[in-house]
Amino acid sequence: MSTLTIALIRAGITDPDDIIVDRARLDHLDVRVGSSRIGDLYIRHTKHPGPSWLRFFGGSIDTSGIDLSVSSLAALLLVKDQGRLFAVLFGYGRLLLQDDVAETRFGLRATLNGVEPRQLRSIDHKRLEAISRNTREQLSKAAGLDQFGLDIDRDLLRAVTGTPKSKIFGRRLSGADHLTVTSDVTVERLGSHLTQYRELSEKKDY
Repeated sequence: MSTLTIALIRAGITDPDDIIVDRARLDHLDVRVGSSRIGDLYIRHTKHPGPSWLRFFGGSIDTSGIDLSVSSLAALLLVKDQGRLFAVLFGYGRLLLQDDVAETRFGLRATLNGVEPRQLRSIDHKRLEAISRNTREQLSKAAGLDQFGLDIDRDLLRAVTGTPKSKIFGRRLSGADHLTVTSDVTVERLGSHLTQYRELSEKKDY
């Protein structure tokens, strides 16, 4: 079982340099399964000298024998299927995406269309008032939208998490601009699953 975070790249944006931040500085791997090419994986490895809290101790400790360096990995898999580009994000991969290249609310629409209406676990919403208020509500067990404190006249729905109607969509869907999927999808079948989620986002069931 894997958890994937998926962004749908806006139609008309096809140049990786327009999609990925500092692409020339990233490691690049060609992703293949047998003779089939799946996509392009870009990786950024960042190493920091140590955590900021070490400054608190000043010269009162000797850390020369301990490796306290901090590493972080960000990866982005660029996949094309049926004419559309997707970015699958791993670790801090969201930081590798250029601003405004992903379809807004793609994940929210896919989730709303794909989950059971009575199997929602959490929602994020923004109250449109003089001073905006962002709220996340989580339930102890799955329920319908009526169990959340959502005011349809004043609240803007921003994200939803729930259980899918069908196992073909995975075990859990969570969506805002990006879609996060908990599923047993494999890299071999990734392309068809991405198209499935795009088609789900285009439905009007919600």
